[in-house]
Amino acid sequence: MTTKTIALGVGLGVAIVAGACSSTVADPTPSTTAAAPAAITNPAAPAGFAPLNPEVGFGLLRVMTLEERPGPRDVVIYPALPNEMPRVAGVITTVPQTPLSHVNLRAVQDNVPNAFVANAFDDPAITALVGRYVKYTVTTEGFTIAPATQSEVEAHHAAARPTAAQTPERDLTVRVIAPLGAIGFDDWKAYGVKAANVATLATLDLPAATVPDGYAVPFSFYDEFMKTNGFYDRVTTMLADPQFRSDPSVQEQQLERLRDAIKGAPMPTWIMAALDTLQQSFPAGTSIRCRSSSTPCRRRGAARRDAQRTRPDRRGVHRRRSPSTRPR
Repeated sequence: MTTKTIALGVGLGVAIVAGACSSTVADPTPSTTAAAPAAITNPAAPAGFAPLNPEVGFGLLRVMTLEERPGPRDVVIYPALPNEMPRVAGVITTVPQTPLSHVNLRAVQDNVPNAFVANAFDDPAITALVGRYVKYTVTTEGFTIAPATQSEVEAHHAAARPTAAQTPERDLTVRVIAPLGAIGFDDWKAYGVKAANVATLATLDLPAATVPDGYAVPFSFYDEFMKTNGFYDRVTTMLADPQFRSDPSVQEQQLERLRDAIKGAPMPTWIMAALDTLQQSFPAGTSIRCRSSSTPCRRRGAARRDAQRTRPDRRGVHRRRSPSTRPR
């Protein structure tokens, strides 16, 4: 295998819902044998390179537009920082990043390599590997992209997969909306770690108005909504579909339909009454912000990026899109 040195250019009120699926990329058209293009490395680490997260990843090297959504086995090259970053096998951007950028925080979270490479689109040695399986390595001194076989890609991702099923803990016996001042961190199984952490922050000696006041809606509300509308069964059927599990485009289509169904589904009467009572307790015209909170994403010691958005609706209620129906 030959090596090439690259000359780089310089170049809250809290309302809680809970609820992931994994995906694989369909076999690409290139041969599964690692032939032809040379490995690429830049041991000098010049100004046009910055290692954000030194790691090793295997996957299909793809050039992405900001409108496309990559899969978890894609090593992606972006011309700009995307607004959302799902799980991928590795990241290259041609624009500088910061260590606390949402792209890098996701890379750190998923243990995948991430680097700024100024001329990634211009170097023919890199573009020659686009559409092929590669091994992508980022170190503090430089990066390497080398051809890889499909079996190497499969083995790498199989080794990263947990050997035992992991089920988040949740307490569904709690069925009341609680003021944040009435709960503590020990209530995370019922209300989620984000709500429990905000409640705990309020007990610290912080300046007035530093911590928002609000309420926490328990997981049991979400659970009843999902059961009443048959969404658990729908998700189980969806996850058992081989096409859904292997084709990201099918995932996007089915998940979009699931999100639409969730938005249009009726709320159990008793839940709607409880939420209405809570809303009526605020002065007329108050803008309410709703934030999701979950058990697996924000436990002690976990550094997870908050990749959701808050949007106001016409009634002054700010809603957040939950990541529970996004592939991971």
